[in-house]
Amino acid sequence: MCAARSRRGSQISEEAGSLLGRVRINAGQKARVFLSSRMGYVFEGAPLSKLREELKRTLESVYPFLSVELAEQWTAGRSGSARDLSRKGGADADIVVVILVDSAGYRDEAGLYATELEINAAIEDSWDKMLVFAHEDLQRNLERQPASYRKLFRRLSDFENGRIVSFFSTRDELLLGIVNGVSALAGSALRRFSSRISGKSEEQADWELMTFTERFAQLKATFREVAEGLDGIGTIHGLGFESEHDGHSLYVATTGKSAKRKLPVVVSACPDRYSFPEAARFVGYPFRTAVDAWEKLVKRWKQKTGPLHIVLIYRTITDTQIRRHLGNPDIRVAREPWGYFARDPERFIQTLYLVDCRDPVSLRERVHDALGWIAGGQLEKLLDRAEGRGRILEARRLSGD
Repeated sequence: MCAARSRRGSQISEEAGSLLGRVRINAGQKARVFLSSRMGYVFEGAPLSKLREELKRTLESVYPFLSVELAEQWTAGRSGSARDLSRKGGADADIVVVILVDSAGYRDEAGLYATELEINAAIEDSWDKMLVFAHEDLQRNLERQPASYRKLFRRLSDFENGRIVSFFSTRDELLLGIVNGVSALAGSALRRFSSRISGKSEEQADWELMTFTERFAQLKATFREVAEGLDGIGTIHGLGFESEHDGHSLYVATTGKSAKRKLPVVVSACPDRYSFPEAARFVGYPFRTAVDAWEKLVKRWKQKTGPLHIVLIYRTITDTQIRRHLGNPDIRVAREPWGYFARDPERFIQTLYLVDCRDPVSLRERVHDALGWIAGGQLEKLLDRAEGRGRILEARRLSGD
């Protein structure tokens, strides 16, 4: 038994280590886990209160970013009745672990069980934070339980509106099931926690915990939503998606009253600070690699116009990094409220870097502000330079370069 537990502990520690490697959280910050169960029910010769204490020690040891709350450890001086505190425990927690056994337990004057109060409060806040474990004897003896307890169990295990219930028969099964279940929910718990303690929106907390690949895709997808929902900004009449090429999205901006002049737009994204090489590689060098895609597009428009580049930066980029990216220290870089505009006066490369695109709301604001900047007096200049860039690209195409 000791060897089995040692192997199981090693397995859990490896899973936790893998999870911790993906999570960034400041020291001392804790997400809350609330255990909802009977305390005095005797299970395998010991009251559940002993098992609850062991669960607290185990979870807090395996997951240092979690704090496990036990109602029996509440001290005098807390404001509110025991009933109010039970509801608050279920509502405020980031993860609620429910353990149901073959006994309903204490029932108050209103006919509600303490566990039922905690569960109802948790459900009102979010079904997604619930982990439900039921002893096999409860299912076998369900019809012998009080009507309200049967109703509670059926609500929790309802196929359409409930949660998946994990059944256990032994203490070890329950312990391992809870630890593994918390592992699966820890990511979403930390997103909720991060949002609560930092003032971040849920989207910001969600984006922060994405991988580079996920965030890169989300940045571009959100830009496309903005482009497709664009109802004209000044002299820009539309921004239509055309195609994907080498990780870059190609759009066409229709401009002017007659929309005779069109501006190709190449969109890429950096899923973190540009100073991180692994994040910068997602941007690449679209002014070099998208030439063949540009050739296909200009055949459709019957005009040879070079592209405007837009780079969505999740965090930041510096003036020096922009000069390195464009491959020329002697370029013009202007700081704008939405980020930076850079142009190479020799090669007519022109790029907008939109910074601090940390969630859908801020990204949309940056895109609208940047398009407003273009429409507010920059459009004709961009088009003139785009035509100059088009002549360079055409010369390169003819020379086979």
